[in-house]
Amino acid sequence: MNLFKSNKVKVAVGVAATVGMSVANAALTPEAQAGFDAVQANITDTLAAVWVIVPIAVAGWIGVKLFQKGANKAT
Repeated sequence: MNLFKSNKVKVAVGVAATVGMSVANAALTPEAQAGFDAVQANITDTLAAVWVIVPIAVAGWIGVKLFQKGANKAT
C-alpha cells in the first residue's frame, strides 16, 4: 500500500470521505431525519440526567472515603 504513505494522499482521502458523508447526510429522507432527531433528543436528555446524578455519586463516594478515614483514626 505505497499509495497511502504520502500525507497528501491521506488528506485527500479524508477530505473525500468527509464530503461523501456530508452528501449522504444531506440525502436523508424526512423519516430518517426524524429518527436521527429523536435519537439526538434522547441523548441530550440522558446527558442532562447524568449531570444531576454524577455529582451526587461523587459527593457520596467522597463522603464514604472521609467516613472511612475518620473511622480508621478512631480505632
